[in-house]
Amino acid sequence: MIRVRFYLPLILAFLAACPPPVLAASRATLVLVPFELRDDMRSAPGQAPDPAEVARVAALSTRIRHAFAKSSRYQLIDGPKVEKAIDNARADQRYIHRCGPCVETIAKRTGAQYVAVGWVQRVSNLITNFNLRIIDAASGEAADQASIDIRGNDKLSWEAGGKYLLANLHKGL
Repeated sequence: MIRVRFYLPLILAFLAACPPPVLAASRATLVLVPFELRDDMRSAPGQAPDPAEVARVAALSTRIRHAFAKSSRYQLIDGPKVEKAIDNARADQRYIHRCGPCVETIAKRTGAQYVAVGWVQRVSNLITNFNLRIIDAASGEAADQASIDIRGNDKLSWEAGGKYLLANLHKGL
């Protein structure tokens, strides 16, 4: 009993001198725009993209979406409101990743703090460029980004490109 009386004031004084515990920071909200395919190899602007590449872009978007959904840094915003904001932006601009006002509008309409845009650029039969940029809605500036050129155009090379993008975001997920 004497020990408790002696140590209790010391413990209380120590706890009073310590800063309050840091509460876990809430995750920043983020909208992920589905990846876009820029195919510089198509000869005519209206020429339909290769169905295999369209499928690969969809698979890449899904992989990145799952990674953001598991993120400890970002809270992925999804749903009809997001889809509508993206569809409205796409009606005005073919490539959202090249349209700062489009990204700003998506952020405002969804309440997101960040908007992630990704695109795959087919430079040639041999070179495919993968890009992912996370844009701060408040400033319009890139908060993080990753890019890689991959040699090849098959399922394995596209999977490698997606893995690299996620692994090389500077601030991580």
